[in-house]
Amino acid sequence: MKRMSSKTIHVLLLLLFCWQTAAMAQDEYATKEVVVGTASETQTIMPLATGEGCSMFETVFSPMIDLPVCEGEKLCGISFMGYNPGAEQQRRVTVWLLQEASDRLANRFTPTSYMGKVFDGDCTIMHGGTAEKPETILCIDFDEPYTYNAFRPIRIVIGCTDGQAGNPVSFIADRSYGKTSLFVAGDDESAFDTPERMPYRPLTTFKVDTPVRYVSGMVTDGNGKGVAGAMVDFRLHWFQDTYDYTATTDADGSYSLRLEEGNKDYCIYVSCPGYTSYEDESDVTVMDNPTKNFTLYSSVTYPAGKRSTIVLPKAPDASVGRYYAFVGNEGSRFIFNRVTSPQANVPYVLFAERDYVVDLTGMDLATAQAGTSGGDEARFVGCYSNGIYAVINSNIHRSLDEQSNTGEAMHAYLAYHFMLDNNFTLVFNDDDTGISDASAAETADGGAVFDMQGRRLTGQPRRGLYIRDGRKHVAR
Repeated sequence: MKRMSSKTIHVLLLLLFCWQTAAMAQDEYATKEVVVGTASETQTIMPLATGEGCSMFETVFSPMIDLPVCEGEKLCGISFMGYNPGAEQQRRVTVWLLQEASDRLANRFTPTSYMGKVFDGDCTIMHGGTAEKPETILCIDFDEPYTYNAFRPIRIVIGCTDGQAGNPVSFIADRSYGKTSLFVAGDDESAFDTPERMPYRPLTTFKVDTPVRYVSGMVTDGNGKGVAGAMVDFRLHWFQDTYDYTATTDADGSYSLRLEEGNKDYCIYVSCPGYTSYEDESDVTVMDNPTKNFTLYSSVTYPAGKRSTIVLPKAPDASVGRYYAFVGNEGSRFIFNRVTSPQANVPYVLFAERDYVVDLTGMDLATAQAGTSGGDEARFVGCYSNGIYAVINSNIHRSLDEQSNTGEAMHAYLAYHFMLDNNFTLVFNDDDTGISDASAAETADGGAVFDMQGRRLTGQPRRGLYIRDGRKHVAR
């Protein structure tokens, strides 16, 4: 048998280490607390009776409204706030959980034989807290984590036996509209079939484990060279919480991040002085794709003979071609007026007569403020990034560039609040001649003909001025 060399053994051990590390990272979780409800007052009967005998409490938490928990997260425990002025009290507690389609409470307790038991043991109601400053006085860590599998309500039943006489214990109640619970306390379990419906429930805190994901990649320029010192920002707004994970690229343009909310969708922002920034607000998932690469641009070209949108943090070169500023819309007609002295931070449509190459290395794009023209219904929005924009609140984002889509560096896009088909019209008014120049942008038939008011014609007129393919023509 041929003996392996020490180098081969070293390589195999390294591969085994990497595999084990990846496996551990895949199974890694971060613990957080999720508070459900709003504290409103104190009640002495929830969630566990403090007298002798038995008690049972049942309530439902609606998905994403009451309990912002996602697929793959694990419920590991619950806790309740209140105050106990007397001595500690021991309780024998059993907790059941169930996910089901409905979040309605019946008039009797859910049979626990259909539920999953997550805890069965002794608990302590701790001494502490006051009515003015409640504290966490009851914590229950589940025997086994409960994995959340779907967007369904969580039904929870807590049963308490072996109660003992003691001082009253008060728990903070949540009286949110429509939130009810079932509760019963008695000498035996026969009373569980006729519970009391209460218009409140305890302010509950869930202990939740969320999957951790490691994301890495490269930031390169337009030539494929690594960009050093770029800031990579994965940002998440999740209900009342904001998560912000940032990293700076190394000398070769590489970065790595640890995301504790690895099962959520993120907005991504990448920036570096002297380059366009990258923005992706389309809710990016990292669960199954931990490699994210980005491209920043140190220069941008507006080509001759093409319609481009343009916005710069300095006044553009007026001699390059014709610039048009957006002034508003009349239904499906979007109107632009020509300007002879383009300004900084204003978006324009440019018909370039020669290639216009702009070097960005000397520009401070981080503090530049790209402008917006138009009104609420339709706006022309400047962009210093090569970003991707999501459709939000029925806004439709449309690039007017002939050579690129929205997302190319240093361009603008049209945003409007109503649906249009592909037969909308762009109207370009030349102030110096009083003649309109219209084009049927994004239409399937690029040879559509329009009159000087931007109205579409069924054919070429016999005489007079008309517009076709964005250019003026004369029929004699």
